[in-house]
Amino acid sequence: MVLAAALLGAFNFGALAKETAETKSAGKLTSLQIHCQTDGESKTDQALRLHGKDAKQQLLVTAKFDGGALRDLTRSVNYTASPATIVKIDKNGLVTPLADGTATITAKSAEGLSTTLAVTVEDSKVVNSINFARRVVPGFTKGGCNGGGCDGDSS
Repeated sequence: MVLAAALLGAFNFGALAKETAETKSAGKLTSLQIHCQTDGESKTDQALRLHGKDAKQQLLVTAKFDGGALRDLTRSVNYTASPATIVKIDKNGLVTPLADGTATITAKSAEGLSTTLAVTVEDSKVVNSINFARRVVPGFTKGGCNGGGCDGDSS
C-alpha cells in the first residue's frame, strides 16, 4: 500500500491533464485523408484493389488541423460503403471483400468533414492458396523460430 502511494505521489497528474487538454485543442479540423497499404508502399487517397476472398485491408484516417497538427481518427470516424454489396467496412476501418465490383468508401468525422476512397474487388469468391514464404515464415520469424535451433518446442 505504501509503495502504491509513493508511486502515485511521484506521478504528475497535472502534467497529464495539461497534455490531454493540449491534445484536444489541436485547432479546427481542415481535412481528412484515407491511407491504405498496397504493394509494399503506403498510398494516400488512391484506389484500393482487393484480390481474393481473404484480401482484407486496414485503413488509416488522418485528420489535419489548421495549426498543422495531424491526428489519427481511424477509430473516430463513421464509415460507409456504396454500394454496400461490394465491400464491408467495420467501425475500426477494416475492409473485407463481399463481391466483385467497384465501390466507394466514405469516412466522415463528427465535425462533418469527409473523404472517399475507391475500392475495386476482383475474384472475391476465389480462395488464394497459402504462400509459405509470405504467410508462414513471418510467423516463425516473429516467434523466434526462423533459425536452425528451433524444433517447435515451446520452452
